[in-house]
Amino acid sequence: MRFIVLCAGVIFLNDMSATETFSLDTLLEGIRSEYQSEKIEDSRRIENFALAKSDQEAALNDIKVILSEQEDKAQRLEQTFNKNDKALINLESALTTRMGTLKELLGTVQQTISATQGQFERSITQVEFPDRIKMLEDLGMKVASTTQLISVDELENLWFELQREMTESSKVKMLSATILNERGMEEKTLIERVGLFNLISEDRYLTFNPLSEKISVLERQPVGKHLGYLEKFYGRTNGYAQFSIDPTRGQVLELLNRMPYISDRIGQGGLIGYIIIFLGLVGVLLGINRFVSLARMKRDILLQIASPRLIETNPMGRILIAYEDCRDADAETVELKLTEALLHEIPFIKKRLIFLKTIAVVAPLLGLLGTVTGMIITFQSITLFGTGDPKLMAGGISQALVTTALGLITAIPILLAHTMLATRVSAISHLLEQAVTSLIASHAIPKINHLGTSTDESIIKP
Repeated sequence: MRFIVLCAGVIFLNDMSATETFSLDTLLEGIRSEYQSEKIEDSRRIENFALAKSDQEAALNDIKVILSEQEDKAQRLEQTFNKNDKALINLESALTTRMGTLKELLGTVQQTISATQGQFERSITQVEFPDRIKMLEDLGMKVASTTQLISVDELENLWFELQREMTESSKVKMLSATILNERGMEEKTLIERVGLFNLISEDRYLTFNPLSEKISVLERQPVGKHLGYLEKFYGRTNGYAQFSIDPTRGQVLELLNRMPYISDRIGQGGLIGYIIIFLGLVGVLLGINRFVSLARMKRDILLQIASPRLIETNPMGRILIAYEDCRDADAETVELKLTEALLHEIPFIKKRLIFLKTIAVVAPLLGLLGTVTGMIITFQSITLFGTGDPKLMAGGISQALVTTALGLITAIPILLAHTMLATRVSAISHLLEQAVTSLIASHAIPKINHLGTSTDESIIKP
């Protein structure tokens, strides 16, 4: 600072010299005044620092006193904690000794409460007794507590709920409840509870959702005898009626709802499945038609054999007419004419059998085609999405299995029908061949004058 002042004085001196108005006494007086001011300022600063140091020392002493007090307090608390910890250990030991088998009993009670709560939450009787879950929760919290003991009345309440659930399992009870109908709307109606197994309402099966605690109508009702039993059970007049129960409390009904109908199964077969069904229907119609035609044809043939009147509407009548046309010819000509007539009738008898045989062969091949197509779809799903979700592969596998089943279901009865029809055709053909042989023989033997007048009628009659 003094150096700065001197420099400033020199500069000022130079300026004054330049102006010839500056004196050394003035400069000296200025320097002395500046020095006195700085000295006063330094003294004031020193005094302030001393005062601040004294305050800091006082604060430090206060903090040391507080720290000492806190250390003494922490030591006292630690001693108290150790003392209380030992006392707590002794009390717990004494509690364990005094409880004895009661501790095992409480463990059993807690386990029973947990199992019972889960059972009650899934039970259909929860509709009638919704408050018991809160009672079980409070009792479970009290059993888990180390500072409370359950009373005999609370144990009796637990026993009562278990006994009531057991008793309700044997009752068929009518009650009023709010259900969700097929449209998802709430509906107040009378329902009937069959033990712990089923909830029904008139001609509908109901289901209980434990999460929402709501009763709803099953989306798809069981088919067949189950609905028939339901109607009879709901309209019973005496104390007994046949009824289908669900021992799994709704799980079997849910599985039945997931099972596809026949129409769903057919739809899983896709286009190939519909083609197989169409061929099967065509085969059934052809088979019925041929069964009826061959039965009528055999009847007409037998009637023609027994009747002297010639009828053109049956093969035997047409063969006999052909014989009458060439009756006066020689034996060789008659044989050729009758053989020609017989060969003309055989295709008419075997008519459309080839279609049945073709359908019986093509249907399994179409089923195999559907199987290959379904497996291709399945492998495509595996390629795109992996094997994590089986539902992605279910469509292709369903098509593969359904088409195979449809092909076999179509082919087996049609093949059996073809075999039976072929047997009947063979029998009719043999009957006609026997008749033709008889006619040829009758023409060749002079003693036979007319068909049907032979002394040995077994020649033309089967």
